[in-house]
Parts: sequence; structure tokens; C-alpha cells
Amino acid sequence: MSGASRIVHSGGAYVSYTLQGRHMSERLAEAACRIGRGDQNSIPLNGELVSRNHAMIQLAGAGIYYLHDLGSRNGTFLNGKRVTDPQPLTDGDRVLIGGHEIRFHQPPASGAISLDTLSGTTALRADLQIVTSAVVHVSGVPPDVQSSMLNALRTQSAGRGATAIAVTPDTVTSVWLHEARRRDGADVLSTLEFLYETWRAFHRENAGVRISAAVNTGYTPPPAPDTPNASDPAAYGLPVARAAQLQQSTRNIHHDIAVGADAFDQLAQLCPADEHFCQRRLTLQDYPKPIRVYAINFPYLPPILFTAREALSRADRMPFTV
Repeated sequence: MSGASRIVHSGGAYVSYTLQGRHMSERLAEAACRIGRGDQNSIPLNGELVSRNHAMIQLAGAGIYYLHDLGSRNGTFLNGKRVTDPQPLTDGDRVLIGGHEIRFHQPPASGAISLDTLSGTTALRADLQIVTSAVVHVSGVPPDVQSSMLNALRTQSAGRGATAIAVTPDTVTSVWLHEARRRDGADVLSTLEFLYETWRAFHRENAGVRISAAVNTGYTPPPAPDTPNASDPAAYGLPVARAAQLQQSTRNIHHDIAVGADAFDQLAQLCPADEHFCQRRLTLQDYPKPIRVYAINFPYLPPILFTAREALSRADRMPFTV
């Protein structure tokens, strides 16, 4: 009914906003609260300036909630500043999405650690982790063979310590969490090695199989461990959403693998990767400007993987000096 209010929170953190003349108040009970255009979102908003998957509020450690922008075309703003990396929320913060203002509330009694007690941005950044996401698409084989390959991919991802895995009829999405300070390329290298081994094994079984994949990295706060969607790749925000978009772009760029710019920059620390990858600039859906993407086909990976692994081994053998 127009003008009526819907209050669903009963303590703890919540958000309030106005939609079509109605005052809404939503408790943040889950690890990830998705915001966007469409009923599939926890907070559905209308308007042409709102993307289908626009933003997300995610619970991390110590009861701190983070705001993610999910690659929206028109941006997500926190207290007037555009969000590019996950940002911690405090009581009274204003989030602006496509002309809609959402107010974040977290009374002290809700159990969160006050951000005033942390030592500034460094402490907040330390709470974030690097997430590496791999999205693998399988096609060109009969449905029963495809299903078998996808199940094998899921098992292999789990065996390699994936934090979250999702399987659709033709795609497997895997997520690995790493310490934020580790950006030496080792995690990206391991992911590319995994993809190459998968491609080689599947081609031995069925030469007609078509494998396309993407690797992307970025910052994310880890979901609270006791929440039900901690094993859902979608809970890890923009780095995973971007990996899915990159995988879908492989057909347009005519390569098997698309690697995000941050992941490529990490790999380039280990070997002259730019000699083997083709740089592309892509405009992705719901993102305002072109981004750097690096593309390669599976048969050309071995020399890169060998050189990068050798460089990493030498670095590990180097004596520590002060």
C-alpha cells in the first residue's frame, strides 16, 4: 500500500531507504545483501540508472560490513565518493545508487568493533583478502560428457583448496582466497597451471571439446565463516563477477583465455608475459569505460608457465637479507 512502511529488522545492522513512496527498512541478516534492478536482489531498486547487479553489502570479520560495487555502469557512492574497492561501513553512512539513497545503520549494541578502535586505513585494508577467481566454460561435447567434465572440474578445484565453487550446466566458477599482502604472482600462476592441465586432460579424452576460461583477481572482505553463503562464489563480489564477464568475452576476442589486468600484472612479475599475451580493451556490460584484458590460447601457455615457475622457485631459494 502506498505510503506504508515495511520494517523487517529486529536489532543488529540494517539499511533504510524509500522506494515508490514507501519507507523500507531491511535487516542485514545474511553475509551478502545484493542490491540492483530486479527481484532477484535482496534490495530491488528501480530506475534506468540502476544496474541489474549493482552493488552488495557484505559481512566480514569483527562484525564489519563492506560495500562493494559490482561493476555498475553508473557507479555506487559512499558519502559522496565513488566506490572502487570494498569500503567498510559505519553507522549513519549514506549509499547512493542510481538516485536512491540507502542509509546504513549499525547501533553499537549490535556487537561490531568500532572502526575508531582500528588503526586507520591500514587496519581496514589488512582485513581484506585477495581473491582469485577462475571461470571455465565447457562446450562442443555431448551433454553426458560435458556433465562428467564439469564434475571433474569441481572435484579438482576442491582438491586445490577452492573456497567456493559453483556449477551450472556448462560452467564451473572457482574462488580462492589469499592473504592481501601476497601479490607475487604465485596464485595466478597456480590457477593458470590448473587451467592448462584441465584443458590438456580434457583434450586427451575428447579432441572436439571447446574450453574457454578467465582468471581475475581483486580485493574482497572474507564472508563470516558461519554464514550459509560463504561457499557461494557470488558472495565475493566484483572480482568474481568480472571473471564471469571476461570468460563470456573470449569468443569476441578469439582466444581461449582472458586474464584481468591485475592478475596479468602479478604474473608479469615472474616472466615477460607481454611477449606471449595479446592485450585487448573491452567494454563490459554495466561498466562505464573499457578495461585492459590479456588474451592467450591454451597451446601457448607451457613456456610461460615454465618460465614463471622457475622464477618463483629461484625467488624462494634466495637467502633472506636485511
